[in-house]
Amino acid sequence: MDNLKYLEHVVELGKVQAATTPEEMSGAFDAFNGFLGLYYDLAKMELQKAGAAVVIEEKDLTGEKLVQTVSAMLAQPGKLAEMGKNARSLSVDDSLDRITAALLKLVKTP
Repeated sequence: MDNLKYLEHVVELGKVQAATTPEEMSGAFDAFNGFLGLYYDLAKMELQKAGAAVVIEEKDLTGEKLVQTVSAMLAQPGKLAEMGKNARSLSVDDSLDRITAALLKLVKTP
């Protein structure tokens, strides 16, 4: 992920709590959506790199491509179980606690 883009979105997210007008709130939500897009891109690539997912970029997605990809996965005995195991290896058991703490810190920061 581009660190500068990430930091820009974090700064914009900080404006969410300061937003008082509909225009400010709209801009803050746009920043939040941009942040989610960057996070999604990073997450899907990390899952693929770990062997926990197969990513088909939207620009490359066709019905035929989807059928080929799913068929190839199903044709390999144990492939889905292996992907599930790989996905579980990436999990963070206390992620809910970590996210909650980070959000509370953000909300309490003046």
